Amino acid sequence: MKWEQRRFTVSPSVVPVGKPVTVTIKGYGDYFRFFDDITYMIKLIPKEKRDYIINDDFNITADEYNIVKAHSKDGVLSFEYTFKGEQEWKIQLMADGGQDKHFNRWRLYFKELWNQKQFDSFNFDFRIYSLEPDLYALDVFKGDTHTHTEYSDGNDTPELFCANYRGFGYDFLAITDHYEYSSSLRAIEKMSKIKTGFTVFPGEEVHVIPSGGRFHIVNFNGKSSVNTRIIEDYDGVKAEVFALAGELDGLSERDAQELAWTAWITNEIRKTGGLSIYAHPFITVSNAYNCPTHITVEALKRGFFDAYEILNADSEQERNIQAALYYDLKCQGYKIPIVGSTDAHISSDHGVVHAANFSTLVFAKSADEIPDAIMDLRSTAVSHTVGQTPYVHGSFRLTKYSYFLLDNYYPMHTELCKASSVMLCEYFKGHKEVEPAIEIAEKRIAEFKKSFFGKYLLN
Repeated sequence: MKWEQRRFTVSPSVVPVGKPVTVTIKGYGDYFRFFDDITYMIKLIPKEKRDYIINDDFNITADEYNIVKAHSKDGVLSFEYTFKGEQEWKIQLMADGGQDKHFNRWRLYFKELWNQKQFDSFNFDFRIYSLEPDLYALDVFKGDTHTHTEYSDGNDTPELFCANYRGFGYDFLAITDHYEYSSSLRAIEKMSKIKTGFTVFPGEEVHVIPSGGRFHIVNFNGKSSVNTRIIEDYDGVKAEVFALAGELDGLSERDAQELAWTAWITNEIRKTGGLSIYAHPFITVSNAYNCPTHITVEALKRGFFDAYEILNADSEQERNIQAALYYDLKCQGYKIPIVGSTDAHISSDHGVVHAANFSTLVFAKSADEIPDAIMDLRSTAVSHTVGQTPYVHGSFRLTKYSYFLLDNYYPMHTELCKASSVMLCEYFKGHKEVEPAIEIAEKRIAEFKKSFFGKYLLN
């Protein structure tokens, strides 16, 4: 987290394009309060589309930018500006004179720094993002669509998994145990007893046979189990699949039968109201990909899945290959919704068995709309692998905005979520008396969100 984010609040940090907006910068404590008797010069640097005339040599390193002058009131600095173009803005400050008034000797020293020669440059680094109306109207939700608990081969209870992931800054989660749907219902039931901003979706990981088979397909938000039908009537289901294979053209008989499983499972998931998510097709088992590549490609081209796990695999190489296929198909004109999933089997420590290493950022009007937003290509997949710089997959537009949020919104959001997570874990361990503390922590998370996104303040 940038040091400015711990010491100042910039509100709002997400603003509409082309409308006058009043931005407020507030420092915490006397030391970082602004001086009412100093004129501040505010430099605004757009990252992409310049809103000022560039010099004749087109030298972007020249000192050409817009400057707004402003005064603080009671130590809080405000300025009005009309931000042009959908882009990130760098906001820097410099004093333009002023003497005398101070609150204590350390604050006086700080005031003198503003005007010393070596400090005679723009200080502090604040960021703002201006958005076009369609994206400006949406919230952002960070989540995971593929996780495992003690109901299959994980080692946390469903509710503790949710509590721990809240501490990583996640806003939604799907419990998707192997062959098991009830664990997700338990997580929903447990979390529904507490008022939080965290949403749990029902789910399961669907397999063809008890040994797993080639395909691992996530039923995300389905209202009933597909695994149950396969287990209870495997012969009947297999007959349906092989009949469906006869309708698939351009394939050998065996390839058609294999591909038909993906179509049948997806159709069944859709009947339950869920999304069919293709999980980690390029993980390697005995030196072979989980699924033959030509079957994976054919299934994606024919639309036999609703979304594709571009992130989720044991190695960087496998994830890179998954991403390469996505971008290759995208260049060919196929529109494939993507998600980033951890497939985590433990939730307590970041990076352990992939816990919190990946996520999906979804841009939607509400948490209820998350599945539809994924289908509508309003998601990015993010890698948060420990020790590595975050990497974002998705459309050009959403990737740029996602990076801004990862740098400027999620550090503080995650910090606040940690407080809720600690109390949630205690609550699920039997300490019900901490429930008021959870509500206080969640209220603060909501307050920060409202101060950050202009649609809550300006509409």
